Amino acid sequence: VIQETMRMASVLSFTFREAVEDVELHGYLIPKGWKVLPLFRSIHHSPDHFSDPEKFDPSRFE
Repeated sequence: VIQETMRMASVLSFTFREAVEDVELHGYLIPKGWKVLPLFRSIHHSPDHFSDPEKFDPSRFE
């Protein structure tokens, strides 16, 4: 239940990270040293990662 609660209502909306090596993601190059800003709500509520992402379903982490 805790993991699903954190997915639905994350304490952090985003955080800054730094690429430690060159990374190609979906055809884009993220060079080593660039700052990236993952948006957790977008990730946690994406149908690419979670089926029916707006539904509270603790069983998805069993």
